[in-house]
Amino acid sequence: MLKKRVRKATVMSEAADDSDTQAPPTGASYAADRLIVLVPEIDVVGSICVDARVRLEGSVDGEIRCTTLDITRNGQVRGQIVAETVIVYGTVTEANIYARVLVLKPGCSVEGAIYHQHLQLEPGSYFDGKSRRVDDPMGMAPEWEVGTRD
Repeated sequence: MLKKRVRKATVMSEAADDSDTQAPPTGASYAADRLIVLVPEIDVVGSICVDARVRLEGSVDGEIRCTTLDITRNGQVRGQIVAETVIVYGTVTEANIYARVLVLKPGCSVEGAIYHQHLQLEPGSYFDGKSRRVDDPMGMAPEWEVGTRD
């Protein structure tokens, strides 16, 4: 299977499927309704910043900022994650994770520093690193800057 490698990818938004008969949704409900799937053939090197839910089936070497991040069994992240909710089934290495809710599922592997309001470690999950419970993990995340990673 051929993988597509994306360098310096920055996703600012994803177009919604609007029909002519209804106005596009706005605000928090709009972000909650949108899902972006990064399929296994996608290998991102760079930053992703999107106001939507992301399901990662491929890999990211860089930073991901979104509302909710689901890392599937084959999903891999090396770098920083900033999201309201992060659910990990796959692999996260060399990470700094800033999440209000972080769930580590059986079979996952997470190595790095995690800053969270609520942490759920399920039996069979693997975590090696530093865990810190804070009131505002999103506020602790470094500011996002376009094009800062080579």
